[in-house]
Amino acid sequence: YKMSIGEDFIKFICNSQSYEVPMIYEREFMSSDPLVNRALNRKLEYTISSNISLPVFQTFINFWRNKKFSKDNINIDNIEELELLADELKIEQFQRIVLEKKHEIGEPLIELNKLKNSKTIDKSRVEKKISKHLDFYIENYGDKLINSPIQTLLNIFSNKKRSQFDPDHLYHLIKNQYEKTKDTSVLSLLNFI
Repeated sequence: YKMSIGEDFIKFICNSQSYEVPMIYEREFMSSDPLVNRALNRKLEYTISSNISLPVFQTFINFWRNKKFSKDNINIDNIEELELLADELKIEQFQRIVLEKKHEIGEPLIELNKLKNSKTIDKSRVEKKISKHLDFYIENYGDKLINSPIQTLLNIFSNKKRSQFDPDHLYHLIKNQYEKTKDTSVLSLLNFI
């Protein structure tokens, strides 16, 4: 299918919002997904199916308009949604940049962030993962872990497959959290020592 002169814009639609952007013919901006490519090349529009926010989608649109994907606007708060979008669109350069940033941030911090993110639909998968490596999380990310919602913490600590951990370290985390917040609910974690 040859595009005629003047058809040099494509439309991305996300959450009923349309974004018209210049068509880019360079290989690194092509999707490895035939359905995405067909939609962009024939229909000149593609509707995003991933559940992502408009500000996150705007980050992608800015990448596209600048013809350069950059890690600068990717952070722990938007990495999960950008990863969903990268997986959907399968644009090699975009996927690579998101993956590089994911490695920079680190899987443990991303997992902890998912516990607090309202867009994370299945927190139980994350809770189980953290529970299996609880010693590592307490030792390396204890301050971030203890700031998770109390029900999440109870789920993590009550998991039958949780790893062993240093009870003294947990005690100090609980004590410091209580002194900082005066929230008595954190004291329920003392049952796991």
